[in-house]
Parts: sequence; structure tokens; C-alpha cells
Amino acid sequence: MVENHVAAIAQQIDGDIALVSGGRNDGIRESTLAAVNLIDVPLIDYDVMSTPDRSLGDEGREGLLNRIASTTEAVVAGLAERGLDADNTVLHWHNHSLGKNVATPGVIKCLSARFGFRQLLQIHDFAEDFRPENYVNLAVAAQTQSGDEASFSPLAVNRYLYPQSPAIHYAALTSADAELLEHVGVARQRRHVLPNSVALGDPPSIDPEEAREKLVRARSLPADTRWCVYPVRGIRRKNVGEFLLLSRLLPQNMRAGITLPPTTKIERLSYERWRQVATEVAPRAVFDAGTIDDVSFMDNLIASQFILSSSAAEGFGMAFLEPWLVRRGVIARRLPDVVRDFQATGMTLDHFYDAIWIPGDASWREACVRETDRALIAAWKPMTDRFGTWFSIRSGPQSEADDAIDFGTLTPRRQIEVLRRMHADVGFGKAISERNPALADHLAGGFDVSVLTHNQSVVKSEYSLARCGERLSKIYHCVASANQADAGRQTGTSRVAVDASPIGDRSLVEVITRRRQFYPCRTETEIVT
Repeated sequence: MVENHVAAIAQQIDGDIALVSGGRNDGIRESTLAAVNLIDVPLIDYDVMSTPDRSLGDEGREGLLNRIASTTEAVVAGLAERGLDADNTVLHWHNHSLGKNVATPGVIKCLSARFGFRQLLQIHDFAEDFRPENYVNLAVAAQTQSGDEASFSPLAVNRYLYPQSPAIHYAALTSADAELLEHVGVARQRRHVLPNSVALGDPPSIDPEEAREKLVRARSLPADTRWCVYPVRGIRRKNVGEFLLLSRLLPQNMRAGITLPPTTKIERLSYERWRQVATEVAPRAVFDAGTIDDVSFMDNLIASQFILSSSAAEGFGMAFLEPWLVRRGVIARRLPDVVRDFQATGMTLDHFYDAIWIPGDASWREACVRETDRALIAAWKPMTDRFGTWFSIRSGPQSEADDAIDFGTLTPRRQIEVLRRMHADVGFGKAISERNPALADHLAGGFDVSVLTHNQSVVKSEYSLARCGERLSKIYHCVASANQADAGRQTGTSRVAVDASPIGDRSLVEVITRRRQFYPCRTETEIVT
């Protein structure tokens, strides 16, 4: 995303672009490096991970304040070496509040209060959105920085994570996420929506039938195999159990591939568990489809009849948009807070589904709901263990049916139970297909050419690099017009504090859990089979 922003804004402005990082720059493209002044500030790199008995931020108030001050000074010095200061610079931060470096929110506040920098804080993901370890670390830092443990509350965390000043603006990837910022006191005029740009480069000329045959040969599949793909790394929030269920609903001669394995320990354990389950109950699911020798990512897309997604959470939903660029339709779980922006542009997403209904008697469904409720409470146990229940955790809106329950809301243990019963009981599998007729029809059919053409056109126009540059330039000009005197800047020994205007006293943990459906696959820590 950062590289796309560099490319996008380079087309819009005549000024210099500086890229400030913690020093891990190996993955940055040469074209990006050529377009920027690279400034390494090791202090803004990720913190080391916390341990069960010690959270980041436990370094003590003096230690945290010293780190904030040292980091601020290092950023200012690095900018000054390139002739950049508060008079001629807008600072654009990515994911400042996710908890990868717990001192960052304090640095941002200091840059505004001491030096008068105008800043744009872009949030891709919220720590409050089922990232309890990250949120604990940030809450500890907020408590440490305030120096007032007795009055600790969600308000203290909000004040630390979301500094308020006329010269501090916020951007989110979706309008729904931008609305969340209202709950932490960000005024409407300082909230912006900045979606990602979407591009696949210039697709090579690949014949769909040749791509399909190459893939079939590489995996020794039957010659008449039809193909669809879930182009993701199979982490927990991608809801791999539901992908297995979708593969069971496909026509007999169709296979579904999931492209890449995860890299972190807990995600890898989850993925390998689903791979093992698939050998028992999902014969049409193909794992590691993106690692097949001589089969490229583009081969996978072009060979596909359509693209699948069972994802339970997305910051933006890139996989919902990219396939249309090569005229491949998408069948996906509808995530309302993500897709509403796409639908507002006029995209047709009529093959998306809101639930996969699993029939069952009342006692079974009630037991499943109780397990999901326990999983929700367990997800935030690291927080409640540390601070007690100072926020209320309630489940968000539930998909409802009189005689069935949504597969996605089941715990992984219950998902496996359903998959095994489908495998053992043909009648049960047929009942699921009949209970979800539109989804079954979509998986068996295709997309109208007019829909493919229309959605391709919308993605090209609304989510192009040029459109991203226009949006970004407009936001930068808005931030740059902020009054530096209001922002606060150091004059001699005096300092003007960042505006302490009223800020929301509810944690976004409460807001998000009440607003969004909870999917237990996201927070599973004990991998069961």
C-alpha cells in the first residue's frame, strides 16, 4: 500500500516524497526507492513481542516517555537532514494504533505539540477488532503514559491511541471504519476515506484452457477438471473450514484451490489442521495451489471459472476486487462493512452470500450458540485478565433462521463436526444444498458477460492508481491547510498541548463487537481436530 501511495502521489505533486521506516526495506521495489528520500529511524520499528507475564509498555513511565521523546527527536532530525520541517511537510502514518510499536501514538502527539507537524494517520486495522494481545500492550502503554492507574478507563486508552488536534487528520480504508472514528472523538472534517488502489499490472496473454490444462497436469487431476481458486494465505480469519464446505458444494468435476500457507506458528497450525481435515472430508479442496511449479498466480486466476472467498474479516477486501480486472467473477461471504463501498460505486455483487445455513434441531443449535458466546469471551481474556471487565463484550448482529445456523458463526470444532457429518451422510449434505439454493446455483453456474464487463470497468475507474492519487492529494491539501498555531508548536520553552477536546469514553472493543458479526475462527488459539 505504501508503495502504491508513493507511485500515486508522485503523479500529483511536484514536492519531495520521503519514506520514513524502521530500517527493514529489503522488500521495497527499486522504482519506489528511486522516487523517495529514504529515512531510516530504527526506533519506529516493531517492538519485540510481549510475553505472557509482561506486556509492551511495562517499561515504566520514565522509560516510555524517554522512548517517545527519543523517537520524536530522531524523526525530526531525519526530516531536517532532507530540508523537511513542520512548515513544508505533511506526515502520513500507517497503522499507528495497531500496537506494533506502542510508543508511536505518543510520538505523534509529541510531533504535533512540540513541533507543530501536520499529520495524517491512516488506519488499516484496529487493535480493538479482535487483536487482544495488541490491545493489551497499547492499554498498558496508555496507563503507563498517563501515570494515573487509579483512573484508568477506556477514555485513557482512547486519548492515547487517537490524539486530537486540528492538524491531526485520520484516514480509513472504508467508510464503515471512518465512522468508527467518530466514537473516539474524531470530528467529521478530520475523517477521510482512502481506499486502496487495485491493479494486476499488464496481464500476460494467457489462454484460459491452456492455463487450466497446465494446472491439471501439474497436480495430476482428472483431465476434465474445472477450477476455481481462493487466492489468499490461509490464516485463521480467512475461514478455511468454510472454504472446505464450499468445495463440497461444487459440481463433482470441479476443484477449489487455496493458494498459500501461512508463515506464523499459530496460523500454520490452524492451516495444517484444515489440510488434515480436508483429506478426510473435502476431496475437491486443493491446498498450496499457489506454490505449484510453473503455475503462476495469473495462471491460477485465468484457469478459474470464478474466484472464491470465505473470509470472515477484511480491512479492505482486495480479493473482492482484483479478479474482476481479468474478468473473473467472485463468490464470497458478504462482509457488510466492506462491500457497501463497492456497491455504492455501482458494482454488481449478486453472487455474494450472507450465510451458509446448516439445518439442525433446537438443542444442537443452542449448544452451538453457547460455544460461540464462550469463544467471544475467551477472545478478550488477555484483556480482562489484566484489567478486569471495564468494557462490555456483547455479540454483534446475528444471522437468524428458524431451523438452521450460519456455518461461519460456528466454532472450528463445530465446523469440523458438520463437515464430517456431510461426508458420512449424503442426505445431510443434500439438505445443506437445498437450504442454500442460491449459493448452490452460483457454485454450479457462471457469470453473465455483462456483469464481468461492468464490474471490470468500475474497478478500473474507481480503484485505479490515478484515482488513488487524486484522493490522496485532496486529503494532503486538507491536512496542509490546518492552522499550525492551533496545532501547537514549540516556541522557546513554551509548549502548546495537543487539543484535549472531548473524546469518546467507550472502547472501540465494545463498538465493534456490538456492530459486527463475530466469527470464532478468527480468534482460535487451541487448534482442535
